[in-house]
Amino acid sequence: MTFELPPDLYINPEFTWGPPAEEMTVDGQSFELYLKDTELFPMEWLRSTLEKEKDEDAHKGRGFEVVKDERRQKAFENERAKTSHKANAQNKNRFNRNAAAMKRGGKRGKNAKRVDYRKKDVVGLPSTVPVNTGVVVYAELQKVDVQKKMLATLPQCKEYGLYGQPFVYDSNMNKVSCARPINLKETEVKEEDYTTFNIMADAVIKDIMKTVASKNPDRPLIVTTDELLSVLMTSHIGDHPWHINVVRFLNSFLLTKEDAESLVDVEWVSETAPVKDRPSEDMPVESERIMSYGTESTKAHKAFQMAGCTPSVAQVKTEKNPFPKTQRRMYRYRLFSIKGANREYDVLVRCTIDAAEKDANLNQFVFIRLFGLLEHRTPDTESAWRKDLVSNASTTMMNAFVLNSCKMTRWVALSLLADASKINIGFLARKVGKRAVESIPTEHQILKVETNDPRNLAKQLHINMAHLWAVADSIFDALVSNMESGERARVVKPSGSTKVLVMEYNDLDDDDEEEEEEEERKREKRMRRKMTTKSSLTNIFKEITSFILFSFLFVVFGSIVTISGASVAHMHTHNKKKKEDERIYDR
Repeated sequence: MTFELPPDLYINPEFTWGPPAEEMTVDGQSFELYLKDTELFPMEWLRSTLEKEKDEDAHKGRGFEVVKDERRQKAFENERAKTSHKANAQNKNRFNRNAAAMKRGGKRGKNAKRVDYRKKDVVGLPSTVPVNTGVVVYAELQKVDVQKKMLATLPQCKEYGLYGQPFVYDSNMNKVSCARPINLKETEVKEEDYTTFNIMADAVIKDIMKTVASKNPDRPLIVTTDELLSVLMTSHIGDHPWHINVVRFLNSFLLTKEDAESLVDVEWVSETAPVKDRPSEDMPVESERIMSYGTESTKAHKAFQMAGCTPSVAQVKTEKNPFPKTQRRMYRYRLFSIKGANREYDVLVRCTIDAAEKDANLNQFVFIRLFGLLEHRTPDTESAWRKDLVSNASTTMMNAFVLNSCKMTRWVALSLLADASKINIGFLARKVGKRAVESIPTEHQILKVETNDPRNLAKQLHINMAHLWAVADSIFDALVSNMESGERARVVKPSGSTKVLVMEYNDLDDDDEEEEEEEERKREKRMRRKMTTKSSLTNIFKEITSFILFSFLFVVFGSIVTISGASVAHMHTHNKKKKEDERIYDR
């Protein structure tokens, strides 16, 4: 008897290659096959099925279309094409001469002088102050908006006196060469000698402000130092972050800086160099990072200023130095009258003179600004300046300007603002170690000193003061238009940005101080509560102690009184009995 399956049981179909058409439906319901890694989203099954069937019916019989882009195809073919240079005895071009060398490696091989042009990601410095979303921004100055601005007329200048006597310039600095460099004495530099004081601590500034305000009380007055003004003038050139604080008092706008947090006084190295040649904060060697190089350059810059001065003092008729505890310098207080794009105002600037030199032709002292330019050396490379300065110093100056255009433009602006007769730029380099490719970051040498007239150098480097004044005018106009008397603001250059922000003052440190004060008040309140509780417990303890002591004394006193009464009664009884005995005896 044969065994037969019931007709209602499902019988598997015979094995065939590929999924049969019958398996695309189960019990009359269609389904799709998915890979295991295909992401499936929850959906309404009936609605999606109907939409899919409707879409298939609408595009039935329609296949893929081949789109031919001849331009992209040609570019692809050119990219993939290879140029073959065959060696020919009669062909005397460079490909034939180097055919054998190109087939092999080595000194003249095809990889001998290959340059890696891949873009290096530069890790920059963090912003000096955070730019929060809730902060009110008065103005946002983009680089493309200010780089073509020009002031119609250069400002008129009025002198308000010379203060302090400068040192005499050391003429031996002009004889320095790469063959006979001079070592810088950086360990002898005192930071307090080169501290740039804020205008808040300048008594001369206050007197001049009163004089100017009394003449034109309604005319806006910007009060600053040449250092901060030059930073604003070159704000669209540099890339590193900084910020400047602004305080308005009546119609005067005072520009100040924070000691080390604002980063306006750092002499950066290769700030405007190509990306592949710039320092980066992620460099494995700490001395090659942006901040380390900036600190090193600033110290070498100050050491060069100290080396360029003799102990002698120039005999120039000036007023008393407003900062007697610092190194002897001369300060020029100058008032610039600006006719800006939207308004007219004055800018009071305290300018600095580093040294003075006797001019034989004029028979008087001329004023000099000194600046130290540090060479940027990549690790395991020799100093290029030690060779280039011997052959062509002018080309080295132009190449250095390409790498440090922001810093050198600021130096020229500082010299022109102070009306200096000369600008002396010292080429500084790290001291060479045991090998030529080794360098010592803490020791530097002066390789050469270039002396120029600031006006001639400005023409040579294509620096236009009308353009720099126009950039500063854009920032000043935003401050005057938006600030009220008693308010504070900030001019901020964010990290990794080409724009400058003029925004309200919102210091997180102040918020932290308020939180600390609130915590201190809460702490004092808790302490007072504890002291109150402690005093209450102390009073209760004192009351209990007093009650116990009083009770003890009362009991003791009562016992004493009781004992005394008993003693008196006993004596009285004893005396009475004694008298009774005597009476009986007499009988």
